[in-house]
Amino acid sequence: MIMKDGKDGIAHTYSFCDIYRFAGEGNRSRKSGGRYKDAYPPARCLRIFDASPFKESIGMKIKELMTSDVKSCGLDTNLAAAAKIMWEEDCGAVPVTDESGHVVGVITDRDICIAGATRPNAEGEIPVREVISDALYTCTPGDDARAALETMRRQKVRRLPVVDDGGRLAGIVSIHDLAMHARTGKSADVPAEAVIDAFVAISSATDLRVHV
Repeated sequence: MIMKDGKDGIAHTYSFCDIYRFAGEGNRSRKSGGRYKDAYPPARCLRIFDASPFKESIGMKIKELMTSDVKSCGLDTNLAAAAKIMWEEDCGAVPVTDESGHVVGVITDRDICIAGATRPNAEGEIPVREVISDALYTCTPGDDARAALETMRRQKVRRLPVVDDGGRLAGIVSIHDLAMHARTGKSADVPAEAVIDAFVAISSATDLRVHV
């Protein structure tokens, strides 16, 4: 949201997170001793995060929410080709797999934009392997939906590749999928407030200097 001053100049910009915090997160933070302020540290030092405490739950499973027909690309796929997949599939991220179909990373539209703007080579000359993050967070079809949401919240990612027991690509699940499930209100497996908290955590600014 953009707010303009009287001369039609941009005075302030407001995000969903700003509005949400104003609407109530600040009060809860004060009551909980600042829990919301410190609950979402960046954690890209991990290769794979597995929120296993929820695995044995009888709640909604990822296989009931995930997209199974998902396109992937390889490590040597160039960024232009990866962007073409996103355009054709109307998505913002593509899982990256090796020759055996094992998931080794995720390439996002943001990765492509930043690489294209900061490197001298054209997108068609930059392989995916040079851009994707070293961190990879996944879930399995049998994981509880709350486990996936907790992974997204803690690791500040919007999507998780879904892998089988052998680490091969089985699908993908996004915070949008979880939000749509929470919106139905048919079960308490994924409370709407938990989805909002995760979205706020994901959208919060990250100090990239810690990753250098």
